[in-house]
Amino acid sequence: MTDEQGSIAGAETPAPAAKRLVPPLLAGATLIVAAVFLLAGMDGLGKHLTGEFHVVQVVWARFFFHIALVAGFLWLSRSRTTSFVSTRRPAFQALRGLLLLMGTAAMYVGLTRVPLGDATAILFFNPVVVIILSILILKERIRAFHVVAVVAGFSGVMIIIRPGFAQFDTFLLLPLFSSFVLAGFYLMTRALSEAGEARAALLVAPAVGAVVVSCAVPFFWQWPSLEGWLALAAVGGLGALGHGLLQLGFRFATASALSPFLYCQVIAAALIGVFAFDELPDWGTLTGMLLIVASGMVILLHSARRPRPV
Repeated sequence: MTDEQGSIAGAETPAPAAKRLVPPLLAGATLIVAAVFLLAGMDGLGKHLTGEFHVVQVVWARFFFHIALVAGFLWLSRSRTTSFVSTRRPAFQALRGLLLLMGTAAMYVGLTRVPLGDATAILFFNPVVVIILSILILKERIRAFHVVAVVAGFSGVMIIIRPGFAQFDTFLLLPLFSSFVLAGFYLMTRALSEAGEARAALLVAPAVGAVVVSCAVPFFWQWPSLEGWLALAAVGGLGALGHGLLQLGFRFATASALSPFLYCQVIAAALIGVFAFDELPDWGTLTGMLLIVASGMVILLHSARRPRPV
């Protein structure tokens, strides 16, 4: 699940230029699919690097190089960086950044032991968690599609985790924890819908992660070789590029039309797991993935049909 999906998914106005080039939906979908494959590659590379470096150092690279590349891009494009960090709700923005850090750290620790495809599928239980928290916290009404989505998604997670069976690995609970934490991250993103706050949210969240992990990483530091530096930088680079393509993709078409393509990340992660780590999913895992994706699709398709206020 992309950590800034909540921020960019609110963009509902297609870019006018898209109509003059290629069909907007095709352009947006192509960018979204490319983005989620890059993000799956980021997680796959991160999983590989945890075999060489401590997971804290890999998480540090994920945030540090991401924010460094974004800041460098803003400087080269002569954008006003101050407009991206100016906020009237600094504590709220910082807490949101800490939730992102917690979710990312839990996911990467989980990847040290569990298959990439399984962890990514469980992470995409997130839309169902958002529904659950919206009902409990925001007191939204329970509808039939809520029940169907929650039951299907929870069943998929249980099939993958298989508690009580010999295949059960407690590390699978970490992506599930990450899904719940990131659900809170997305709910907080909804509260930052103002243009200024949303712009700041794009930069503040990874900046908070970079600062916090930079304080901890000296205790776990292992000096990388040149290849190691390039690989660590690539983790942050893939994240920054993936999020950049997501932002661009959501300018070409509405979020309701493009959001289903985000689930291609589950497919990408499964393929990377097979070819890079020899992680062959069994029929139970594939069934669980299908149920989680179906539950998210139910939510997205129902949301697309709901009338939007003018």
